[in-house]
Amino acid sequence: MILSSWNIRGLNAPSKQQEIRAFLLLHKVDLVGILETWVREHNGMGVQRSVLSQSWKLVSNYQCHDNGRIWVAWKSSRVHLEVIGVYDQLIWCLVKNNGVVFFLAIVYGLNSREGRRRLWGLLDSLIGCFSAPCLLMGDFNVTLFDAERNSSYDVDRTNVEDFRRCCVTNGLVDFPYTGLTFTWCDKQDGLDRTWCKLDRVMGNAAWF
Repeated sequence: MILSSWNIRGLNAPSKQQEIRAFLLLHKVDLVGILETWVREHNGMGVQRSVLSQSWKLVSNYQCHDNGRIWVAWKSSRVHLEVIGVYDQLIWCLVKNNGVVFFLAIVYGLNSREGRRRLWGLLDSLIGCFSAPCLLMGDFNVTLFDAERNSSYDVDRTNVEDFRRCCVTNGLVDFPYTGLTFTWCDKQDGLDRTWCKLDRVMGNAAWF
């Protein structure tokens, strides 16, 4: 089973829709979290039909946020997925595939510290309720380590410390990855440019 998460930063343009379709086909993805679609709910079905074939099912969090912050799509022939909870910053699911059972959170953290503190509290309550493996993937909108940020500006340590406390409390660690460290750039000029690792895949101790 191949899982993926992508902050697409807008899915209304046909070129972005084609990009997603090609990615899913090329990498034979079975389950994908699509973040920051900017697709309004009344346009959602049309965009979904353009991006996904009929073999896919989809759940979104429009009831919690009006601009399609989180979509979760999966191939029903390959993956059994049960949606347990839908929130403004994550969708929490139970996933079964070939005898493997785990809880999955597709995450898109808010930009504010106070918003993300609600996310950390929610993860505390969800992960603490289950003994099965939990997998988190998405855009957390905050770094975890100093090396994950390259900027001439000072980092707000309280944001990092909040995230670290959540990880320690719930036994969350990064899954190994390849490729570029930084996943986001503010596109400023020269020395004012900031690079960060905001996207990651994490698991709790039950995986290891």
